[in-house]
Amino acid sequence: MFAAVSDAVGRKPPIIVGLILCLLGSVICLYSTNISALLIGHFLQGLGAGGSNVLARVILRDKINGPRLAQYISDYLEIHESAFGSVEHLSPVAEMSLTPGKWELPMSPLGTHEPSF
Repeated sequence: MFAAVSDAVGRKPPIIVGLILCLLGSVICLYSTNISALLIGHFLQGLGAGGSNVLARVILRDKINGPRLAQYISDYLEIHESAFGSVEHLSPVAEMSLTPGKWELPMSPLGTHEPSF
């Protein structure tokens, strides 16, 4: 969805929309009082972060061609998984242990688990 829209309107607006969706989802999760609001917020987080992640690869494809593209995408994925893969799984555990009883904190804007470029 983000890649198709970015073909029509350019790369920057969809990335900004993705970041806003991710932030909006984080705020909804932070202030959610029931599981339905939490799921909606987490869905928006994933939609925004995933869209921005896809656009990062699209931009790589726009700028680099040929065999170098495979190396750049490989490096991008390696950095993404090594730097953010462990944070994605460990930060909710660390946040929950620091603030017992506050289940909302891992979904806060500070606890956004998927960075966007």
